[in-house]
Amino acid sequence: MDRTARAIQRVMRIDGVVLPAIIHNANYYFVNLPVYADGLVDAWEFLDRPLFEAKLATGWVTTFVPDGAQIHVHVY
Repeated sequence: MDRTARAIQRVMRIDGVVLPAIIHNANYYFVNLPVYADGLVDAWEFLDRPLFEAKLATGWVTTFVPDGAQIHVHVY
């Protein structure tokens, strides 16, 4: 992954949907994952498609929790 820092910031309201997902940040967190019509995903930071795919590849965003792992509910 490119080590160049990029920031994505909203300048207008964009509609989207909320999907259930799990964020693995040391612990596992069940979250409502906002996905916007313009393609951005809010996985505790705004990500465009390439950045989101990178988070998927590293396991930061996942759809399962390994057997025996604890899960926390983090709904915002």
